Amino acid sequence: GPGARPSRQGAMEDSARWGDIDEILGLSRKRLRGRDRRGDSGGGTAKVPPHVAKLIGDANEKYGFGNIREASELLLRAITECPGAPGPYKTLGLIYEQLGLVRKAIESLLIAANLSPKDVQLWQQIADMAMGHGDS
Repeated sequence: GPGARPSRQGAMEDSARWGDIDEILGLSRKRLRGRDRRGDSGGGTAKVPPHVAKLIGDANEKYGFGNIREASELLLRAITECPGAPGPYKTLGLIYEQLGLVRKAIESLLIAANLSPKDVQLWQQIADMAMGHGDS
């Protein structure tokens, strides 16, 4: 039936929303470039306010149930309110990967990895994705 699987046309219709996300990812990349790594305390993960943690939790739940559009909207709000939290970028990366937008997935996961540099598993995931992307 309609909406059974994400179609490329459906993804095209959402291009305006993805444009918003791209803009925010671009701003996040600029912010990361401007950071002084030695000035970071701990792993660089920002303290996430409770209401943002709830947004992220709700987004992950929606994503788990396949509600990609709603999940991405919640993630966008979480990123806007707390751009230093790696979680939303990770989930966004998974969404991009699921939509077949591997380059965008890698970009999003790279932001998450820079925000949590000690997350070895995440760096490995990015490397694997980048290697696989070279084949297709």
